[in-house]
Amino acid sequence: ELGSCRGMALDPDGTLWFSTRQGLARLQGDEVELWPDAGWPSHVTRAILRDLDGGHWLAGGGGLAHLAGRDLTVPPVVAALREDPLRSLALAPDGALWIGGARLLARLDPARTNLRLWRSGDELPHGEVRVILPEHGERAWIATYGGGLVRVEGEHTFAVDERHGLDDQSLCAVLELGDGLVLASNSGFSLVARDALAQVAAGRAAPLVSRPLRTEGVRAVECEGGVQPCAAEVDGTLWFCGIDGLHAFEPAHATALTCELPVKLRAVFLGDTRW
Repeated sequence: ELGSCRGMALDPDGTLWFSTRQGLARLQGDEVELWPDAGWPSHVTRAILRDLDGGHWLAGGGGLAHLAGRDLTVPPVVAALREDPLRSLALAPDGALWIGGARLLARLDPARTNLRLWRSGDELPHGEVRVILPEHGERAWIATYGGGLVRVEGEHTFAVDERHGLDDQSLCAVLELGDGLVLASNSGFSLVARDALAQVAAGRAAPLVSRPLRTEGVRAVECEGGVQPCAAEVDGTLWFCGIDGLHAFEPAHATALTCELPVKLRAVFLGDTRW
């Protein structure tokens, strides 16, 4: 009995990696092999990501570690991440590793020698970093649980939240859909255009148009998140984990949504004060 699964990753050859209460496990065919903790608490791993060198990064309550073969190490450059429970990992097009935590965002450069930190309540709004959509350099969109979507461009950050038209700023998962993003939150699912997000973040447009998506026969569903992965695209269908089951969206149905929807007033903002 391995217990609950917290983090999971699939290699190109079909090997499945996942973390359990007994430690890190690897499934090849019908055989499961367990890795010892080796001084690092792999049983609290929340995210697993295959690196360009074929090794795997593990992120969780013990910080960040790298697994190469059977050797598990914690590079000195990432020692600062031990102080925060980590939740998400993403590999950027330039090879940089991005890490999301309960109270921080970090970028480990492609050479794996320099770590850049952004902290919640300082450079970032308060909210756990659930999803990272990295670009080249120190640029990315991140989804937070409580602070909405955040545009990161080096020292400059901008939070897009309910004040700008976001349906819900407690985000659990995000998947790309053409030129848009499907956002999963406590209020259900919505579709936003990436270009519109960029315009809002640059201060050139407001408000943001957020288009609700609904599962047939259900007014709204609540997504579950905090464990990577909780959303995936398989053969063109978008899958999300919800508190009451698994939800699937066909892109053709999502893009065909009209804007003739009922309007419900949820909140009024005066400056930064919510009423």
